[in-house]
Amino acid sequence: MFKFVFLILIVVVLGIFISRSGGIIGRFVRKLAMGGKSKLGILVLTCVVIVFVGFWYIQNDIPDSKEATIDGEIKDVVSGVSDKYQVQHTSIMNGGKDSVIKINVYDKNSVSEVENHLKTNLSGNDLEHYEVDVFYKDEH
Repeated sequence: MFKFVFLILIVVVLGIFISRSGGIIGRFVRKLAMGGKSKLGILVLTCVVIVFVGFWYIQNDIPDSKEATIDGEIKDVVSGVSDKYQVQHTSIMNGGKDSVIKINVYDKNSVSEVENHLKTNLSGNDLEHYEVDVFYKDEH
């Protein structure tokens, strides 16, 4: 939040500086300010700039929920499963409430063993946050 407020402050200060200097933007601001409407024109321009910076900030600063950071401990446990059991594919998706660890195994008898391995080696918080989906899917 502080970063957003700081960006708005910089934009407002730059807008005031540019409006008093020459150039295309300065002439545009002076045209808005003609006829005793200077405060209204500057206010409208400032609001437009704030909205623009706000949209830019939201689009560029918030990571996609599927790309959110995954804890290294979780990666280690899942890669340990790959080392210990015959695994076709592993996937870790961190999407807030829709976070899931998916593991596709070659042997349907090892599904319960992999589930037990994950339940034993992942923390309680991780098990609450992630849905664990271990399954066997015959590719033939």
